[in-house]
Amino acid sequence: FALKYTQAVQNKNPTKQAYWVKKIIKIQPSKEIHPILIGRYLGICLGKGGDVAFEKDFDVFSFVEDCFNHYNYIQKTYLVLFSIRYLFANKNKDWLIRFAELIENELIKEKQLDKNFWELKLDNQLLIYIAYAKYLRGNTKMAKVCLNKIDLNLFDVFRYRGLHEDFSEVQALLKNK
Repeated sequence: FALKYTQAVQNKNPTKQAYWVKKIIKIQPSKEIHPILIGRYLGICLGKGGDVAFEKDFDVFSFVEDCFNHYNYIQKTYLVLFSIRYLFANKNKDWLIRFAELIENELIKEKQLDKNFWELKLDNQLLIYIAYAKYLRGNTKMAKVCLNKIDLNLFDVFRYRGLHEDFSEVQALLKNK
């Protein structure tokens, strides 16, 4: 459903977007579901409806924290990266900041570990959104530090255009600051 929703966004079809969001919201999330799918699910639901997209008894942040307690570092990174991309696209700043802060704490904890190429690529992509979150919180200096750490050569080839557009948007915001 998430990929169909993404296709509707790319085709600028609000009717299909709404159709797929209604289907996605009905899904009952579980930490047993792959973190990429959970990330897409949370990003779409929060991006389109905020907290109101969920049942009253569903606490989004508690669910994410529960996933974090259950997942390893790479799974946490996937969950946040796939959520935060949708949040950035929908300009859901509050949730984007919360997710960025959550994963930044994990990046700091995991910094000492030797990382493989794929982990470095994921961390590199996350820096775009961490920089944006810092900018939104008024910490322009640290946002620039994050942005300057980004290696454009590490962007995923299948997502390069979208990542570069996000990077350029954040870079433009910071240019005159």
